[in-house]
Amino acid sequence: MVKKLEDTSANLIIKPSVLVFVDWYKPAFKAGGPIQSIHKLVQNLYPFFSFSIFCGSKDLGENSDLNVEKLDEWVAFENAQVYYSTCGLSKTSFKEAIKFVKPQSVYINGIFSMNYSIKPLFFAAKSGFKNIIIAPRGMLGEGALEFKKIKKKIFLIISNVLTYSSKNLNWHATDKNEFDRIRKLVWKKNKIHLISNFYPFLNSQLVSQKKEKKLNLLFVSRISRKKNLLFAINVINKINYDVNFVIIGPIEDKAYWERCKKTLERSPSIKYNYLGPIEQSEIAQHYQDADYLIFPTFHENFGHVIAESIANCTPVLISRNTPFRNLELKGFGFDLDLNEPDVWLKKLTALYQETNEQYQIRIIKLKLFLKKEMDNEKLVLEYKKVFNNENSRS
Repeated sequence: MVKKLEDTSANLIIKPSVLVFVDWYKPAFKAGGPIQSIHKLVQNLYPFFSFSIFCGSKDLGENSDLNVEKLDEWVAFENAQVYYSTCGLSKTSFKEAIKFVKPQSVYINGIFSMNYSIKPLFFAAKSGFKNIIIAPRGMLGEGALEFKKIKKKIFLIISNVLTYSSKNLNWHATDKNEFDRIRKLVWKKNKIHLISNFYPFLNSQLVSQKKEKKLNLLFVSRISRKKNLLFAINVINKINYDVNFVIIGPIEDKAYWERCKKTLERSPSIKYNYLGPIEQSEIAQHYQDADYLIFPTFHENFGHVIAESIANCTPVLISRNTPFRNLELKGFGFDLDLNEPDVWLKKLTALYQETNEQYQIRIIKLKLFLKKEMDNEKLVLEYKKVFNNENSRS
């Protein structure tokens, strides 16, 4: 529950202030990754920075406002102050936000939203801020740019014009591929920070078991062409054994979901259960019940559902279009080429036959990976440099 903003003036004076612009923020949850990225950022960095978040008042695809105590006012929410705007950003509301927050840094999430990326960038650049940071959130990936091409090209041109005029603009890439895409598509003079998103904490209390000749699969994401659910359905549909398939996520593309549902209903082997969108705090049990997460996405700059699956001790079967690579060598999953559906089919058949003893070895390697490579303490140091406007990797 969002509460009224109480007197936090002491904290605002002590800690450098960051003004964040993003389309959605908690208690919204249907947009998935972008919300989790900012929430984890706040939860890991609030001891060092004061975060103020300017966002929309509705969840993804919803017509009604979020159930919050106040709209169009600053309210306190989980170590941040949030402004849930009912009408987007204007020149006046930007000036009022700047006056209230007095930010050291302006952090813009996404590049294709008029109210929460284009306008903030325009106003911040005109105001001469010394530290403007843009996080594309995967929107520059080749797979992502394949959808709504014309609109995105127009917005990219606008973004380039605005970034060209600002000498104080940095970019935030969360993986090497996104770093390279930024370097290719935007003005070369802009600096780029290469820092991963924060990782979820390992749910070490979970005990996962796998029954031989049974396979429980889980898909968690928005139902859209980009997330490529239909590919997973078509591959599973080619096998001749029963698969339990749980699907979680909001329907972003109704026509696409109808295609998925018709294929599922005709399948002789898939027993599916579509659960709709589920809040993040309630998904852990579904990861535990699954043997594998299957996620053949066309593009992810990070892949929160993959990180959440690993944190909940569930191995993964994913596309190669994410930063999680070479998983077979690491022992707890597979990252496969979308142009090779037969390889996906072969892996699924092997996983169906996998014994619990083999599965437990994957779990051990999964936990080792999480402890070794998902280092949030190191990330805190890197983000402190970003928001303190220290030297960046470029």
